[in-house]
Amino acid sequence: MDRELQRVLELQPSWSSTNTEEMDERGKLVRNGVTSWLRANEVVLSAAIGIPVSDFVVEGRDGTGRKTRVPWPRFGSRERSPNATDGFYIVYLWAYDGSGVYLSLNQGTTDFENGEFVRKPSNVLTSRVEWARHVIADWTSARTT
Repeated sequence: MDRELQRVLELQPSWSSTNTEEMDERGKLVRNGVTSWLRANEVVLSAAIGIPVSDFVVEGRDGTGRKTRVPWPRFGSRERSPNATDGFYIVYLWAYDGSGVYLSLNQGTTDFENGEFVRKPSNVLTSRVEWARHVIADWTSARTT
């Protein structure tokens, strides 16, 4: 997967909201290349995050219609995060300028209402972040490897 991550980094400075040759390649890498690797490693990844393989979900996006500045492939629990606007999940995020790629624990921050994405209330997001920090701290302190 290193090759795919690196190639997306190289393509990021060529960002265009339209489907240029570079953006077409970037989309295929994000939606197919990286996600294929994640699916091929679902046994190890699902065990690492403590879910059954049957609950493992992978998704990659680079924009519907217009291309987004920051494409993303994510993985996590289908039950706890059926889509990127719900729950917590692990996601690769590329810097818009191609200066780096980051593996991040993210949460859905919007809801789709009346055909538009609406930001969740700040107090809801803040309380979820506090909860997640506590859970992760407990989980990492209990790990032996």
